[in-house]
Amino acid sequence: MKYFGFVVCGWLVSALLLVAVFSGSLGFSSSANALNIGAWYDVKEAAMASHPDGGRLVLIGGSSGLYGVRTADVETALGVPSVNFSVHAGLPLRYLLDRAKRHLRPGDLVVLAPEYEYYHPSFETDIYVDFVLGEDPGFLNVISRSEKFRWLMGAQSDSLLNGVKRWIPSSIDYAETVRKHSREKLNTHGDIAVNDLKDRPAARAKALNAVEDLVSFRASLTYSAEAWSELEAFLKWCQEHQVSLLVAFPPTVQFAVYDTPEVKARFAELVAKWKSLGVTVAGDPASAMYPKSSFYDTVYHLNSDGMSENTRRFIDLIRPYASGLSRGTKGDGVDEN
Repeated sequence: MKYFGFVVCGWLVSALLLVAVFSGSLGFSSSANALNIGAWYDVKEAAMASHPDGGRLVLIGGSSGLYGVRTADVETALGVPSVNFSVHAGLPLRYLLDRAKRHLRPGDLVVLAPEYEYYHPSFETDIYVDFVLGEDPGFLNVISRSEKFRWLMGAQSDSLLNGVKRWIPSSIDYAETVRKHSREKLNTHGDIAVNDLKDRPAARAKALNAVEDLVSFRASLTYSAEAWSELEAFLKWCQEHQVSLLVAFPPTVQFAVYDTPEVKARFAELVAKWKSLGVTVAGDPASAMYPKSSFYDTVYHLNSDGMSENTRRFIDLIRPYASGLSRGTKGDGVDEN
């Protein structure tokens, strides 16, 4: 019995130590990915804060939006404050939308253009966990207790060591250096500014040559009820907060398989679902597809020239809806009249 008591006490002490180490690691990043994303959000949130009263065009998505639309040009062409709030597809849809909601205001127009993977079942990535723990620990108040427990049990040793690294000068210097370089990759609107082909490393070019069509459409996957639940909840939130919502599609590489009847039917299903929710759909998936030569390093990352071309297309699609920004909206989609 005494042995059992020692075992229980040892387990409790270990658990308490793990919780203490885990808590001490919160709010400090040593992961380059987490630091990159945190720095990018700094730039994007500063852009939102520069026009705090709403009436802004806000693009939300993963890195396809980051590399896909130059909102600085959108603002010039349409005469409305425009912010690229797209970041990284390693973050789940729930997080992208939650982070945006913190800064959206009545009268804003959200152009939501998530990568196609977001319409399928979500999964947690190490990038997401590292980023939240190190850069946005307040988000732990949003997730469930079971998720917190799973994160605690699955925490990587590097993340747990952040509680120590935060006091080491070299770790602090590293974090500040990465943040500085990451901020310099964006312009003041939050658009990527380092996707010119002349500066592309050979490894990035090689990665692009190896890309294939999206698994989302090669496999017989169904759209996720979980994803649609999150999207419908966001639509409801927009309606309640007088934020208009417009849906667009992410730029991606054109592959022949996308012209098959099966894949066209999948695209049509996606468009029909949005329209059934009363949401205006700008363009269609095919209009956002480009040859591989327009891309930088992945199926979703346009190079500078491709970004310029897609931005012109984006401006033409959005122009009919941008005039409503000056007078606000009722938040129930976009008035097309």
